[in-house]
Order: sequence, then C-alpha cells, then structure tokens
Amino acid sequence: MINTILFLIASLSVVITPSTIIVDPGEDVEVQVRLVDDRGRPLSGYDYDLSVIPFNIARVKDNRVIGLQPGVGVLVATVRYKGNVYTEYGVVSVGRLRRLRVVVEPRRADVAPGDTVRFHAFVRLPRRRMLVKPDAVDWVVIPSSIGYVSQDGLFTAGNQKGLGRVVAVAELNGVKGIGSAGILVGELKDNIYRVHLTPRFAKIESRDTLTFDYRVENPNGKRLKVKWFVDPPFVGHFEGNRFIPDVERGRGAVLLWVEDAEGKFGISRGVVIIGRPRMGPPRMMRHRP
Repeated sequence: MINTILFLIASLSVVITPSTIIVDPGEDVEVQVRLVDDRGRPLSGYDYDLSVIPFNIARVKDNRVIGLQPGVGVLVATVRYKGNVYTEYGVVSVGRLRRLRVVVEPRRADVAPGDTVRFHAFVRLPRRRMLVKPDAVDWVVIPSSIGYVSQDGLFTAGNQKGLGRVVAVAELNGVKGIGSAGILVGELKDNIYRVHLTPRFAKIESRDTLTFDYRVENPNGKRLKVKWFVDPPFVGHFEGNRFIPDVERGRGAVLLWVEDAEGKFGISRGVVIIGRPRMGPPRMMRHRP
C-alpha cells in the first residue's frame, strides 16, 4: 500500500500514514497527514481536512478514523498550503470484509511516463480455486502523483516516476474486499544505479523502530533524491530513513528509490517482519475512542 515526493516546490507531496486502514466498528486508527518536500522532509504552516467516502462506514475525529459499520471506502486528505491545494487518497476497510479475496491482474506492471496499462479485478471464490468477475469495482492509485486510474481499470502514468499501488475495491453479492497490484512508472533503460540497502532482512517488535542505511555505487557526485516505500502500505511507514510499524504482527517489503535530476534511478528491496508470525491477516494497532 507508500510516500509521494514531487520535484517542484509548486507540486509538493501529501503523505497519508497509514494509507490503507483496516478497522472494526467501534474502534479507531490514528492517521497522520504530512506535506513533504523533494527530500521527504515535512513542512509546516499547512492545514488539512480528512473525510471518508462513503460517509456511513467511518468518520474522522481528531485525526482518528473511527469505524461505524462494515464497508470499504476511500479516505480523502485535502491539504492547503500557501494558496495551493493538494489531495491524496487512502483506502478504508471497516469490519472483516477483507475475507473477500480480491485479485488484481497483472500483479505488477512497469510503464513509462505517459503510457497506459489496463488492470482487471477478480474475486477468488473460497474452496473453488476459481476467479470470477465482481459486480462492481472502484479504483484508486496510491500515491496519486504517479498516475491516474479510470473506473474501468485503465492506468495512465503521469510524468512523475516512482513506485505505487493500484487498488481495487471490489463488490460481489453485497460483500466488498480490497486487492492491489504494484506499479512502477519509469523506463527500464533509466534504471542505472545499483543500490545496496542495509539491512536487507530484519525482525522487529511492533513497538520498535528500525533505521535503514543505503549505499549507491558510482553516483558520480550527483545529488540523488530518495524515496522510501512500504508494501503493503498498511504494514508501516517511514520518517526519513526510519521504519515505524503500524501493525502488531505482519510482514512487508521495504523499497528504496533513488533518482537524479535527469530521471535516472535505482531501486533496492528489503524485508521486515513485525512481531511473531501467525496465520491470518496482519492486525493493526488500534485504540478505542
């Protein structure tokens, strides 16, 4: 599920943490909204609003998303800064609707800026090992800066290179679920930097944090912009190069993206395990309102 960084000061980035929220009715999850510069550093002097669509599944109070009734929807963050308005989106799942297994195909796609790729959503039926088309699908791109997805699943890459998720909120027989696919916007010929991430594998407890380091081979003195991603995004988030878990137990990938002013980039990947592994979906850290 991920940080959004744009290069121009006129196009700063909104980061929602966590960007995928799973909560039961009557419980809540704290949400952070940050506006960051081209190096991921938080800015100040902005204000924002949070809302959930549809409004009947959850409400927002004091930066907490409070589950009301089972359903799946979209969290909208609207940030105002120096006369400009920036918008970012997250996904909200209330109740145990994630039992509906949604598969998005292709599972991963690499596209050049301005190109398109079509995604399809399916529901995997339990005990039947088959995929069926859902009754309805809503599509969201996280982060929204890398492109746009129409409601028929056609993703159009923007000019901003980076990593993200194309998320499908699918419904079948009145039950909803969430699935997603990875998306990389950038031409493979521009992937020229070899990046070494440390550590590549780590186990931590949910109350701990983990600081990552990296080394780029032969940067040739160029200033490289750095972006950190977590996949799936609800597992945790980054503050600078420090990973902070958002679940009590879970497993996720840590991805580091470096890019120079000419659009040449490099990627490195690591794995982090939070808490003691168990069967079933990750459990988010929650609080009662």
